[in-house]
Amino acid sequence: NVLISAFLFEKRLGRILSLIEQGEITPCFVVYTFQEFKNVLAYEKFQPLLTASNITSEEIIEDIYNQSIILNNPEIVPNETPDIPDNYVLAAGKLAEAGYIVTGDKLLCYCQ
Repeated sequence: NVLISAFLFEKRLGRILSLIEQGEITPCFVVYTFQEFKNVLAYEKFQPLLTASNITSEEIIEDIYNQSIILNNPEIVPNETPDIPDNYVLAAGKLAEAGYIVTGDKLLCYCQ
């Protein structure tokens, strides 16, 4: 998840956080993708990185929640990738009428 990486690796992806804080970009989620964001932050492998970054998962969740648009899950989810969570990312982009989807997922980079 690009947002999680931005918090944990600010030197490389900190620009994303700056753009969010400045209101230049707005994270958009559907309920499903925001819950996945929260679940991923709870992974044990991230705990040492969170500690080293001097931030908690709760702080990240609150920060992103307060600066995001969170939409209801769509009734129909696109079936453009074999990965269900990726399809929800596409759904969030479509519902929010996003100009861009920021992702590190190579498969999603080829969807339109």
